[in-house]
Amino acid sequence: MTKKQSETEILIENYSNRMRLLSQRWIVRLGGQPSPIWRPEKSVLDELEKLFQVLHFDNKISEDLDQACRQITRGAYLVGAALEWEKPRVGNAGHTSQVRGEQWRVTLAWAGLETLTKATVGGLQAKHLEHLSQVTELETPLQLKPPSTRLKKLQEAREWPSSGNQQHPMLEYLGVRGGFATEMLKRWLVEGKSLKRSHELLGCAQAIRHATAHGALSSSCLKGWGIQPALVPLTATIAGTAVGILEVLMSNE
Repeated sequence: MTKKQSETEILIENYSNRMRLLSQRWIVRLGGQPSPIWRPEKSVLDELEKLFQVLHFDNKISEDLDQACRQITRGAYLVGAALEWEKPRVGNAGHTSQVRGEQWRVTLAWAGLETLTKATVGGLQAKHLEHLSQVTELETPLQLKPPSTRLKKLQEAREWPSSGNQQHPMLEYLGVRGGFATEMLKRWLVEGKSLKRSHELLGCAQAIRHATAHGALSSSCLKGWGIQPALVPLTATIAGTAVGILEVLMSNE
């Protein structure tokens, strides 16, 4: 391990290699790359049905397994692409470009996991994410410590006056509203509490993805509010969960 590569980045590299191999095996199992007119063999679908039941929150089988298989393929590709983005950069070379690259790697990885999860688990609410983290059983669950209380900009933002809405002004500013994901971001960023379970980190990643996609999460917020150190662990948690989904789907190969 080099000085520039943390243990979490090593973990992401490991997940990337496993994701690549699992994705290849998945395509082989399906009998080829699923196109819009692709239809898998009935024997393949019969084998997958029980595994879809394991992954689904209500132990249901998708009414359209063909489409679910296509979504899994797309989701795995997106997660894999995010993990293979080594030393991500967005914009001109410099610290800001590195932060932006890490931010958009989380966003891309979440897009893939979201596609995988909708196709298998059936939703993205707290109950779905908790079920997902239990089924996939992350080998190296990570914890997310809150940003440092010494950050002046963070403390100033936490004291912003209320605008009359129910949510904290910081969350309003980031454009995230309600739901489990927002609650996790509030707990971690606004209240300064650690996130200790995998599905909590996934919720936080989802909120950061939303704030990024809406264009509200700026580089100054990432740095001044202490969000940047969380980006690599969140990517690793997304990666481990995605790998876990594919490992379940390949378990009776």
